[in-house]
Amino acid sequence: MGADHRMFPPPWNSLPGFIARDWPRHEGETSLPELGDRLIKEFRIQPGDGIIGASLGGMVGCEIAARIELSHLVLVGSAVDASEVRSVLRLLHPVAAITPFRFLTSLARRIPSSLTEGFGASDPNFIRVMCRAVCEWPGSPPLAANPLRVHGRSDWIICPPPKADLFIDGGHLISMTHASACVDFVRPRLTQTNP
Repeated sequence: MGADHRMFPPPWNSLPGFIARDWPRHEGETSLPELGDRLIKEFRIQPGDGIIGASLGGMVGCEIAARIELSHLVLVGSAVDASEVRSVLRLLHPVAAITPFRFLTSLARRIPSSLTEGFGASDPNFIRVMCRAVCEWPGSPPLAANPLRVHGRSDWIICPPPKADLFIDGGHLISMTHASACVDFVRPRLTQTNP
C-alpha cells in the first residue's frame, strides 16, 4: 500500500499493453470496494482489460474483477481474504491510527533504494486508512475465474496460500526482487488467456 509504479520494474513493461500505475490521490476512500470503484473510474477500466496487482493492488484487483469481466487477474504476493494477512499484522492494525507514517515516509525518501523510494513518495493518510481497510476486508467477492497467484515462500506480510500457481524463493516484494521470474511465468499464461 505504500508503493507506486516502481513495484513493477523491467521486465514487467515487456508484457503486451502493460502499464504500471500509481495510486491516485486519496479522496477519502475507506474500504477496498470503494477504492476498486475509484480505480475503475479513474483509470477507465473496461471489460476485457487485465489486472496484475501486488499486495494491496491484488486485493483491490479482486474487487474490480467482481465488478468487471477482466481478461485476467494476476495476484503477486497478494491475498483473496483478510485471513491471509499475517495474524500479527492484523492484531497490530489498531496501532496504525497513531503510527507516525509522515515521519516514516520522510525517512524512506532519504534512503536511496528502489525498495524505499515508492514508500517515501506515498500518502501517509492513505497508508493509515488502507491498513484498517485491509484488516476489515471480508475477502474477495465471488469471481468469474480464479486469479493466477504468484507468491514468495518467505512473505512476512501475506501468508503463502496453500495452492499458488507459482512459489518463488523470495519475500513480499517479489514483483520487484524477482521481476524476471514473475514475468517469465506470467507471460505465457496471459497469452493463453488473452490471445
